[in-house]
Amino acid sequence: MTAVETLAVRPGHERRVPAEPMPLARLTDEELVLLGSEHPAVVLPHYEELSEAAQAVAVRTAHRSLLAHGAEPGADGRSVLVPQEVSDLLDVRHGAEWVLVVRRCHNVERDGATVSEVTTTYAHAVDDFALLEQVGDDGVHEFHGLERRGLAGALQHRLTASGVCEGRGDPVRLDLEAVAHGHGDVGLDRLGPIVVQIDATVWRRGPQAAPVLLGVMLGAEGSWATRAAFGERGPVVLEPIGVGDVGGLVAGLLTTVVRSHRP
Repeated sequence: MTAVETLAVRPGHERRVPAEPMPLARLTDEELVLLGSEHPAVVLPHYEELSEAAQAVAVRTAHRSLLAHGAEPGADGRSVLVPQEVSDLLDVRHGAEWVLVVRRCHNVERDGATVSEVTTTYAHAVDDFALLEQVGDDGVHEFHGLERRGLAGALQHRLTASGVCEGRGDPVRLDLEAVAHGHGDVGLDRLGPIVVQIDATVWRRGPQAAPVLLGVMLGAEGSWATRAAFGERGPVVLEPIGVGDVGGLVAGLLTTVVRSHRP
């Protein structure tokens, strides 16, 4: 665990909110479990793959790691007291009503084979502040803080890749049920090789209507996006998009869903 810089982010307190992403801390799956900071919307990719016995060992190792990086032992000798900035960060993460969840799968060539690199980014939104949490397959959670209005730019930097092209032409209409049965695949050839697949939705702490799902495909021959409510049936329409619009499109999903729940 590495606390990078103190930033007062506790809701209701006077705070300075950075316009650009500011590094706050780096925590592992096991450290979050030790701190009792599991989150219903956030994956623990490394920890969840371990056996129960291995999980216990990992948490004990996390305890020693936190102490080695400046945390203090609790009165019971088993718990740990983390720096205030980390405690504030976890309070914001726990209390955020809305979380934008963005999964990115990047297909890359490695040793003659195509390998998928998966990262998931969470934007925990509180008032004008966004706590970004990026998680890789290694179970390391990197936290950054920034103004909500800077979210589109931060996501643009994290989601795009080289070798992708602008979308162009008419929308592509796909009947997925027909495609699954070997029919109706006209138009699939227009998509070309997919370099990056992005799936986004918004999680709410509390009652929520059917989640809205946003899918984005960035390819070597074009880029496309589709949006639908969970459980909807019928053809999927893929709209051509500009590569430079990806961050705004994904960040806009959070804005749209939050506004739809206002009285």
